[in-house]
Amino acid sequence: MRNLRLWYVAIVVPSMFCASPGLAVECENLIALSKTVTSTVADKSAFNSHAEKFCSEYHKSESSGGAMTAGASYKFLSASFGKSTMSAAEVASKVCYDKKGELSTTDAYEQYVETIATGAYSAYETCVRFKGNNDLQFDVDLASVLPAEFTITIGYMQSVQGADTSDLVYSGSKGVACTWNGKPTETTKLKAPSSVAVKCTRPQQGTPGYVKFTRTNGVGGSLTVPWPAFDKNGIPVATLEGLKTQLFNTETSLTQMQKQIGALSAANAKQVYICPIGKTIDNKNASWAYYGCQGQITTQHECSNIEYILDTNPDNDGANTEVRPCDPAGLIKLYQP
Repeated sequence: MRNLRLWYVAIVVPSMFCASPGLAVECENLIALSKTVTSTVADKSAFNSHAEKFCSEYHKSESSGGAMTAGASYKFLSASFGKSTMSAAEVASKVCYDKKGELSTTDAYEQYVETIATGAYSAYETCVRFKGNNDLQFDVDLASVLPAEFTITIGYMQSVQGADTSDLVYSGSKGVACTWNGKPTETTKLKAPSSVAVKCTRPQQGTPGYVKFTRTNGVGGSLTVPWPAFDKNGIPVATLEGLKTQLFNTETSLTQMQKQIGALSAANAKQVYICPIGKTIDNKNASWAYYGCQGQITTQHECSNIEYILDTNPDNDGANTEVRPCDPAGLIKLYQP
């Protein structure tokens, strides 16, 4: 398995083209060129191998009702989609069929590519098709990919149709300019077997753009390479926007939680009271004091003062109880810092 990292790891792929199909071009580099999230780019066979293993393990865990072990394939796929905390069910929803747990071979890799590099799957698919026709080959040196410029090498091996030349023309978004082996022309002609280094530049790196390469003879066809926008620090704008979105969603969730807590607090708030201190009962024959409610905080709106009387006349011994109103002291509820 080969993993390619964009922006921070320089991977230099030799730009050699000849009639041997063994020197296969790395179409995955076109995906990496257009990356807008920090993730790993894997080739299709490696991705499918992990997906098949994961789906098999997921299907077994679903059938048995047991917990799924977070194996290497699960970790790889979760990281590949740019989320290290994806649940097994979330990964399965992207790469497996719902019922049988089998690999979704039709669009799983496409979903993966579009997650990390929007619009890049079309370029990848076109690159593979050219390669399969033994025709044009597109090779990106990732060390040359910068916010305002990149270099792509286009090689031509004689087509199965027998055309010994390939006529190419480029076009691009506003401000984009390319040169063919240093020559500032819109078109070039390649004679098989040969290659040409195409260097493209743009004045505004903060605006997303594209470069399109079209073959105007032979089997024809074109390849469009998305060129993401970068900020002044060389970070893809889409990455920052994604982080801003995540932050906004987190802040929104936090605000909602605070509102829910506030509502819960208000709903559960209780009125509390302060019990009166002392008594109003005044029995001059009492020999010792009163007891009962003495200034405590309570949820009862009234309380009792109790006076025990020890009279010189034993027949008068006993307790006098006086029920008195409590003073409101406010609400008590869950504390919110």
